[in-house]
Amino acid sequence: MTDVASIAQGAQIGVENTGTPGTAVPADTILNSISLTDGVEGTNETFRPDGHKYAALTIPGKEWTTADYEGKLTYTDFAYLLCSLIRSVTPSTTGAMKKWVIAPQNAAEDTHQTYSIEKGGSVLAHSYAYGIFDSLKIDISRDAADISGTLFGQRITDSIAMTGAPTAVALTPVLPRLFDVALDTTSAGLGSTKLLRAFTGSINLGNLVGPIWPIDSANASFASHVELEPAASITMFVEHDAAGSAFLALLRSGDTRFLRLKAVGDTVAGTPSATYLWQFDAAVKVKQLGKHSDREGIYGWEVTLDIVNDDTWGKPYEFTLQNALAAL
Repeated sequence: MTDVASIAQGAQIGVENTGTPGTAVPADTILNSISLTDGVEGTNETFRPDGHKYAALTIPGKEWTTADYEGKLTYTDFAYLLCSLIRSVTPSTTGAMKKWVIAPQNAAEDTHQTYSIEKGGSVLAHSYAYGIFDSLKIDISRDAADISGTLFGQRITDSIAMTGAPTAVALTPVLPRLFDVALDTTSAGLGSTKLLRAFTGSINLGNLVGPIWPIDSANASFASHVELEPAASITMFVEHDAAGSAFLALLRSGDTRFLRLKAVGDTVAGTPSATYLWQFDAAVKVKQLGKHSDREGIYGWEVTLDIVNDDTWGKPYEFTLQNALAAL
């Protein structure tokens, strides 16, 4: 007997047709910037009749797959997450450079990219269709730029053979030392005023989509997904200097500000005037201020910002990626 070695359990994804989510396709792509840990979710109901100590029936109910992921921020793989989590888009093209601008619509439903996912190795593997990312956390400091979150999919098919000869997306990491943070009073001025003493930042996007479960024997797992009321926030640790004190005034006024988190990388091959870009813009309001604390000898506090829609700007937030990735 050959044992199933944990170190050999890799993940592959395939881009499903947005018109027929849940129709399985070969998982021919590898995202080497994330690791994925999945498992079976189910709601089996038990019944114990009168006069018995133990249950007599176990009735299978809903069955689906959930997964946690974690990894490193890149200019490339990250597009796969955003097109599923927020909105599926097609990049614009300038030579070899591709520009992905991804923002949610505030008053309309968005199209979310789904994936067929295979997980395992040569000994034993499983797969599931309708894989969709439903949360994202980005943690940035001078030391690291990490991502984590969750996804869900339909129920697994066990004991499958992995799709052969998958293609790995080119890895282009976002280096922590390249980030800048800016906070401005208008969307037109985004990126103008640097925050020079921001030490950590976390972007939290969750509860964006969920499965629906109609009574229909044709559906072995959930039938589709719907958008939910999202949870969207940012936390930052800032020095309590003059710029850090401004957050107290914003807490009291409730005024909107515009935050930009940006990293510019090397030149995109074939387009000398263009560079790799990772950029996040958001309209924010101060929700709360944490207790004063110490970070690396700096006296400051944690600022919690709610991401809000701005009618003039026309969106709550927007991601912009520049890379050489022509399509998912």
